[in-house]
Amino acid sequence: MDKSEIDPDDVVPSTTNHTSNNIGQQSIDTMDPNQPTSSQSVQLQHDTEPIPQRPNGPFAFTPVDLMTLIDPKSPEQLGHFGGTEGIIAGLHANIAKGLTTSGGNVPLHRVVTDEPEKQLEATEDEVDKTVVSFADREQYFGRNVLPKRKPKSIFELMWIALQEKILILLLIAAVVSIALGIYEDYGVEHVPAEKFNKDYTSYLAIDPKISWVEGVAILVAVIIVVMVGSINDFQKETQFRMLNAKKEDREVKVIRNGETVLISVFGIIVGDILHLEPGDVVAADGIYLGGHNLKCDESAMTGETDAVKKVTYDELKKMEEVEATARKEESRIQTNHEGIEVLHEPQHGVHGVDPFIISGAKVLEGVGTYVVTGVGPNSFHGKTMMSLRTEAEDTPLQVKLNDLAERIAKLGSMAALLMLIILFIRYFAGFRTGTPPSKDIVKSLVTIIISAVTVIVVAVPEGLPLAVTLALAFATTRMLRDNNLVRVLAACETMGNATTICSDKTGTLTQNK
Repeated sequence: MDKSEIDPDDVVPSTTNHTSNNIGQQSIDTMDPNQPTSSQSVQLQHDTEPIPQRPNGPFAFTPVDLMTLIDPKSPEQLGHFGGTEGIIAGLHANIAKGLTTSGGNVPLHRVVTDEPEKQLEATEDEVDKTVVSFADREQYFGRNVLPKRKPKSIFELMWIALQEKILILLLIAAVVSIALGIYEDYGVEHVPAEKFNKDYTSYLAIDPKISWVEGVAILVAVIIVVMVGSINDFQKETQFRMLNAKKEDREVKVIRNGETVLISVFGIIVGDILHLEPGDVVAADGIYLGGHNLKCDESAMTGETDAVKKVTYDELKKMEEVEATARKEESRIQTNHEGIEVLHEPQHGVHGVDPFIISGAKVLEGVGTYVVTGVGPNSFHGKTMMSLRTEAEDTPLQVKLNDLAERIAKLGSMAALLMLIILFIRYFAGFRTGTPPSKDIVKSLVTIIISAVTVIVVAVPEGLPLAVTLALAFATTRMLRDNNLVRVLAACETMGNATTICSDKTGTLTQNK
């Protein structure tokens, strides 16, 4: 397959996962090897209740069937599927030649049996001579790419930026200020200034109507903050997606049509025969076929720090037989402290070895080959990465700014409310000498409310969000010029607070020159 044809963002959904996953899961645990079968399907039973038949397809296993081999590791399940030979036959793979474009349907009962001598027997009417192309495999098992996360549009980023409490407070203050300013300018009669300037030395025909300007200025500041922050985030996400696509793409050795070729990791499909060498990071789940002293570090996936040696399924069965024989010979009757004879048996099981290759593990030593059984979201590493997809949390600086906004809102609101009460009391106390006209009362009340809102507007630092946003945008842009893409803005804040860097003797430090 040509590497240029591999598009990591073009994910082909598996149409069979949604229709056969539950059936496949039940078929693993409830199969009766002695049950009569037909050439088209296998009738399964679960708690004496019939379940729908497995859809007829070119493969003997569904993606869910193969996932149960790896998570958790189950040699018993592998044996139930006919061992390595059953997996190879059910996936139309070939150990020597790898994948080809020809194959046929393999019913599940041909490989799932407790009678090894009948595992790969088939009559002519059981095999539908059809062609299994790479597209069929991708359609059935999926591709070795994770579903692309839907990128946020510029408008979604703007909405997210508007969720900051300090901006919400400024918006409320701006709207109230504009509304009261418009009412003051156009809703209340203005007295011509010439009535108060007899000599016309400072003649003004009408007082200027600019009470709304302050609210508009606050609104413009909020718009600038939102625009700068959202555009910066949009550019950063676009660049990060491009960087991720380039970073995750690498070449792997695979056998195709009898030849060892290099293909993109995104081109791996179920049934491929892959080579493993020291230093490789396993690209997909699979079953070990053979090699020399292959050991993998699976600590990143399972948490186990010990290296796991890989053996074939047949070698594992032989080791279990030897272990069982040794356990039987070592079994002995001992007398405990109460004088009662008890049968002592050592712990059984072969530990530290298995035939399963887990995606995301690192090859420490040795070489080997394995057949791919799980790719993309159906692999161990893929499921882990999908579970880690969460929304980004607020940075420490954003948390502090939100806390500051809450405090300012509380203190400003308390001060404005106190001032409003005092001004109301003072104004209505003057009614003892007489009640002014209704127009004068409305104008005075509007003036008092504007004064209270002004206290809140003055208390909120509308320039603070803008300063922080511009500083981060400028810093990330400058760092990008040095080929340093900041993935999480919190990293800038964390490193900005670092005063000491600890490094061992193998660490490498530069002088940034």
